[in-house]
Amino acid sequence: MLEIGLGCDMPYGAGASVPLWRGYFPDVELHVLELDAACIKKHHASVGGNAVYHAHTGDQANILDLERMLEESGGGFDVIVDDGGHSMRQQQTSLWHLWRALRPGGTYVVEDLQTSVITRYLDAPTTTADRLAEVLRYEMVEQVHLWFPNLQQAVVGPGIVCLIKQPTTQNDGEWGEPSVQNFWT
Repeated sequence: MLEIGLGCDMPYGAGASVPLWRGYFPDVELHVLELDAACIKKHHASVGGNAVYHAHTGDQANILDLERMLEESGGGFDVIVDDGGHSMRQQQTSLWHLWRALRPGGTYVVEDLQTSVITRYLDAPTTTADRLAEVLRYEMVEQVHLWFPNLQQAVVGPGIVCLIKQPTTQNDGEWGEPSVQNFWT
């Protein structure tokens, strides 16, 4: 499992979701991608230095950081939860680039989609909510597979979407390497 964002800027403190994931999935191999290296170090110290998760430092809007994290972790996640920086570029780059690291039958969760209407997060040509609506229209309704040919189902709720990958072994490479520019245009 990969969670993007340790919650370093949250008033309840960093790492609040770690025990939650451990409770739901006791045997989970948890990876966390966090931009703030000092926060990761502080959180690890607060839990007695116990390696309850694999920490990766990086910017979720930086493809090189995502590639490094995939190399370090090995990819192949059953669940990816994006609860990171919430800007449009961060959400869209992560989704577009990490979808291929999701195992068949896996779930990709984008939280806090309400940031699509908050000015300070609008740093891409299209909001994440609008882009996801377009993905659902083409991939699920019209079945014209432009971005995610192996998208099986989408579950949408207030401020959240869960994208579920088909449980087949279809090769993600059939649609080529991820291209954030193609996804945004």
